[in-house]
Amino acid sequence: MSALKKYFKINLLTQMTLLIIVVILTTAILVGVLFSFMLDDLVEKYMGEQALIVAELAAQNEEIIQAFEDENPSVVIQRISEQIQRTTNADYVTIANRQSIRYSHPNPENIGKPTATSNKPVFEQGKPIIYSGNGISGPAIKAKAPIFNKQGEIIGVSSVGFLNNNVEKEIENYRNKLFQLAIIPLFIGLIGAILIARRLKKLTFGLEPEEISFMFKEKEATLESIPDATITVNRDKKITSMNKRARELFNNESLMIDSVITDLRLNYYIDEVIKSNHSQTNKKLLISKNLYVLDASPISGFERVKGVVLTIRPLSEIKQLTNEFSKISEFTEDMRAQNHEFLNKLNTIYGLLTLKEYDRALKIVSNEVSERQDIISFLIT
Repeated sequence: MSALKKYFKINLLTQMTLLIIVVILTTAILVGVLFSFMLDDLVEKYMGEQALIVAELAAQNEEIIQAFEDENPSVVIQRISEQIQRTTNADYVTIANRQSIRYSHPNPENIGKPTATSNKPVFEQGKPIIYSGNGISGPAIKAKAPIFNKQGEIIGVSSVGFLNNNVEKEIENYRNKLFQLAIIPLFIGLIGAILIARRLKKLTFGLEPEEISFMFKEKEATLESIPDATITVNRDKKITSMNKRARELFNNESLMIDSVITDLRLNYYIDEVIKSNHSQTNKKLLISKNLYVLDASPISGFERVKGVVLTIRPLSEIKQLTNEFSKISEFTEDMRAQNHEFLNKLNTIYGLLTLKEYDRALKIVSNEVSERQDIISFLIT
């Protein structure tokens, strides 16, 4: 089960990429749907206003008003209505008299017949109206406007409509353009998500969060276990970390975490490391009246020095270690000399035994034992 879980585990960068893609995709869809609804309302409102303008244009046409006095008004009114319909791309332009009898219609067979919808609101209010309804041509967005004669009396009504089928086609065209445009930010977002993921992968060296956390703990434990005082500083000379030994050496002094180094000589060494990107070793330094030996190494990242690691050892400890090493060397030299002397005596005894000089060999052994016993007795007493 654990092996299966590990196999299907998605790394952080893939998760981030998928999350950004999902967010952008969801945003694009929601915005597209929102604008689609807004587009429906805007187009219907626009078509209604367009129908009203055309209806008022027809109602104010002097030839149409004059034709109402003709013996056969539909002859002139039908011609003018068809001209207005072609010019404005309306689906129909209908003119009717006070009794709602049509004087014009896209289908000439309907001329002389009463309108399919009531004109009573227009005649009663004397104002144009916009509405949606079903007519003889089908569902449409309509507008009606009263026709006044020269005396200001309502003599008829002009009715203009845009069929819903044609309106839906227009809305569908706009909607397709909208979703086509939505692909552009979606595509840009996908490219951006991939670039961000690759950038983050480069910055984290391809490590997962748990790996980074383990490495941090590992480095922290390693730093604390170093017997020398170890301090890290950034480019601004600000101390970012100190191990246990450094805290013990510089407790309640100028070198503390988050403090800025003010020692001029120490700052000089740090600047040298930052500028040259090379280490400084075995530099003697006086801090708070104590002598120390300093090693400074650069912390490089992406072709630029990010900070410096300072390794500081008290000079007294170094002298103590040197003295101890000298004593060990002297002891080793004494042991080597004694070993050489002892081997010489063994060779002498071996030669005497070979020559059968047993008395002389026994005398040498006896003298050696006696000498060792005298040395032990002297050390004990």
